[in-house]
Amino acid sequence: MNICSIKHKKITLIFILIFLISAILTGCTTYTGNSTERYLNKYIEKNHISLNLKEKDYIKDFSILDKDIRKHDVFLAGEVHGVKMNYDLQLELIKYLNNKVDVRYILGEFGYSVSEHINNI
Repeated sequence: MNICSIKHKKITLIFILIFLISAILTGCTTYTGNSTERYLNKYIEKNHISLNLKEKDYIKDFSILDKDIRKHDVFLAGEVHGVKMNYDLQLELIKYLNNKVDVRYILGEFGYSVSEHINNI
């Protein structure tokens, strides 16, 4: 064997080891983590609600937040863009948070007109 082929094999081996270590450290493996999935499913089963926004008193459905709402100072909410009902839900959530824990400051992804509307409620 010549020296070049030995160096080439060493470099190849080093790259393979780096790749394998990176895959293991970043979680890029075929392991699905069933225990984590079961834990998340249990958590979601216990901590979810369905809102029927067609009902007038659907704001009462925010009561799932009551047990935790006073423990926190920051509340985060996500949305799917392009869904009209998001605006209704956001507005009701803002009203709920204002009534329950006197939330006064909102950092939202709103245009100027929506912000003016919320500020004037």
